[in-house]
Amino acid sequence: MNSILEDFRQNKIKIGEVSRLAFKFGWISEKTKDEIISRVETEKLTIAVIGQIKCGKSTFLNSFIFEDDVLPAAITPMTAALSLITYGAEKTIEVEFYSKDEWEELLLTANLNKEDYRDDELMLSRIQSSRDLVEKSARLKGKLDSMLGQKVKRSYSDLCKYVGADGDYVSITKMVHIFHPMDCLRGVEIVDTPGFNDPIPSREERTKDILKRADAVILLLGANRPFDTNDKTILFENVSKCGIGRVIIAINKYDIWLQEGKTEQALIDYVFSEFKKSLKETDDFLIKDAVKNSPPIAMSAEMALLAQLPMEKINHSEIFKSAWERYSKNIIDNINKEKLWKYSHVENLFASIKSVIEKEKYDILIKKPLSRIVAIGSTKINDLKLDITKTKSEIDNLSLPDEDLQNKNRVLNRAKRRLERKIDSLGEDLDEELNNVVRKAKNRLEDIVDASCKRMRQMIDNWGTFQSTDIIQRQLVTEIEHLITRTLKRETESIALDAERRIKNNVSEFFSEAQEILIEFPPYEDFDAYEFIKHVSRKIRFDMNDDGVFKVGGEVEEDGFLLSMINFINDLSEKITNLLTLGLFAKIENGLNHKTIVEKLNEAINEIKREFDPSDCLNTIFGQKETIIETVTKAFIDDLINPMKEQIDEVQANLADREKKLAEVKLKKTEQDGRLKKIEENLNEIKTVINR
Repeated sequence: MNSILEDFRQNKIKIGEVSRLAFKFGWISEKTKDEIISRVETEKLTIAVIGQIKCGKSTFLNSFIFEDDVLPAAITPMTAALSLITYGAEKTIEVEFYSKDEWEELLLTANLNKEDYRDDELMLSRIQSSRDLVEKSARLKGKLDSMLGQKVKRSYSDLCKYVGADGDYVSITKMVHIFHPMDCLRGVEIVDTPGFNDPIPSREERTKDILKRADAVILLLGANRPFDTNDKTILFENVSKCGIGRVIIAINKYDIWLQEGKTEQALIDYVFSEFKKSLKETDDFLIKDAVKNSPPIAMSAEMALLAQLPMEKINHSEIFKSAWERYSKNIIDNINKEKLWKYSHVENLFASIKSVIEKEKYDILIKKPLSRIVAIGSTKINDLKLDITKTKSEIDNLSLPDEDLQNKNRVLNRAKRRLERKIDSLGEDLDEELNNVVRKAKNRLEDIVDASCKRMRQMIDNWGTFQSTDIIQRQLVTEIEHLITRTLKRETESIALDAERRIKNNVSEFFSEAQEILIEFPPYEDFDAYEFIKHVSRKIRFDMNDDGVFKVGGEVEEDGFLLSMINFINDLSEKITNLLTLGLFAKIENGLNHKTIVEKLNEAINEIKREFDPSDCLNTIFGQKETIIETVTKAFIDDLINPMKEQIDEVQANLADREKKLAEVKLKKTEQDGRLKKIEENLNEIKTVINR
């Protein structure tokens, strides 16, 4: 797997090389170069691993990252300590302990009466976890107070003391950062999140934040209890609330089923069937989208690790030696490392992870800037070729008699009038199309918010008088997160794509008509209308992508439609959160009764529905129409027709200086040919780096 991480690192290096070359050639500014390099260098590839205790995460991480027995088996903690693995010059760990405030909060939770929360499974779990940690902290005796809020650096050999189930300091360990000197880990973070229902809310929030930004999340199941109640809780309650984009389900230790006389496919079918059954029961479309109907992947991390370890290490370890013999006896005839690797099926998992990374990360972070730089070079070449064609036309004009120049001028005037009429029609068509987009989009967005408000009212109506306020607050927060991070975001992207499609259809129709005009009235001899239209079309596509009005999943410009909508949605999120959670529930301590809380919640929901108006943001979509009209006007009129007319006017006004002017223009063409050759060499040099 570290080959995938190494490929990602090498591609980041490649971006730096290409950006520096583009700056050296004068294609991009120093500021743009620095911004591209900075973004690539600071951007991290985050892969998170979640699952129950004893599902084999330590063995999986050893095979997945290190291809060696680096992490001790006891790394999987009894509690929910976060483990973060990144690059470091030396093998060290950094341990972060709870702060004093967090420990006080944990003590308060441990002292809560379970009877008061008998209907709240989440709170009951937190209370029990808190009590377990307080009980374990007794072994620290007088050292506890002095250690709270501290960070300490230790060696790998001390790891079990902080995250092992029986570790001396496990009760106060909040997070462990593991540094490892592998180049493929540069710019990468691997996160092990062993548990949820954290007794420390601040750490649970950190876990959620990490999972939200993760490029790939691997839910590891154990084949000995595949997709049991705890697995379902992790996926449909914990993971669902984090807003994760992509989840890969992997079943570790699949050989258990083989040894019981059952097939690998039976295991996959069983887990997938249970997943679909739970999906139907919960109707959780967030998880449905995150898993994307992809069947689970059966694999064996232990087989993969054995295939990666040297035989000397296997023979000197009773655990590894026993595992080798077990597989030899029960699974693989004439066992060897190649067969072990094949039977492990981890390649299937790695392929799935790679696919997710390429889709979520590579296209935006790597492919996009590389394509942009190549497009800049290609545009420079095409622009210069067009200039050379104009220069050749000027050479021809200087050789034509006056009567032929007049005829040529009449052709250009006809072409100009007809093109200007077509450009005016394009503007009108785009206005009509975009008005339809804005009108329909406004209705769809309002319907989405109305539906969400209706669901929140139902939650409030179903909230019992004696139920904890935590219950209704969590339900409302989940609905808000779903509205903001999923529904509105996706609808915004859908609006952008719809507008882009309509614009492209209208522009394509314009190009078809413009090509006919240029074929009938060519601006100069040997003019290739098809190549010219293709060049302008490519430039418009480049400008649309560069302008960011319809960019989905990447950077957006300051005045782009998507950024405008993103800001609008973020403001809406803050307002809704304040109305329904922070602002209101902060008042509960002042003695609001159940009836009053319900009334205020419904008032807040009515206010959200009443004041929701995305019109201003939607109207920014018209900015793209102006950009397109400016681009086609410049390309067809300012840069093509008008320069040809000016050439003819200048030749006719200076008939006596034709020979002198002809010599100057021929020299100009020689210089242009030299520049074209140099730019083509520069582009080839950049492509060589990209394809290396």
